[in-house]
Amino acid sequence: MVLAKEEQDIFYKKLGGLIRSARKNAKYKQEFLAMELGLTRTSLVNIEHGNQKIQLHVLLDLARIINVEVTELLPKLENDKSLDLNSKFEVNLSKEIEQKFDDRDLAMQKLKHFYKITQYKKR
Repeated sequence: MVLAKEEQDIFYKKLGGLIRSARKNAKYKQEFLAMELGLTRTSLVNIEHGNQKIQLHVLLDLARIINVEVTELLPKLENDKSLDLNSKFEVNLSKEIEQKFDDRDLAMQKLKHFYKITQYKKR
């Protein structure tokens, strides 16, 4: 099931708001965080306003830098039909990872490895 355009717009606006709140809670200025992520400040502003989609690897780096779990940055959305958009996002994320690695087992290994590394770095 693919998200409708309006569902995507809502998702990215809420995602941007969560990113902005997490950045402020971590007391990072936009300029510094954008530089750390390899973005321009304008790109970060657009992401925080939901006007620009964030790449998956940038979202993972952002979570690591501001020391939050990536799941804390994902909005919990439901529309009028009670569709769980967070579950849809997870399914789409899994598909994207599988396509990138052309092998589900390899994709899962890479994900597990990534989470082990990020958990280790948080200590």
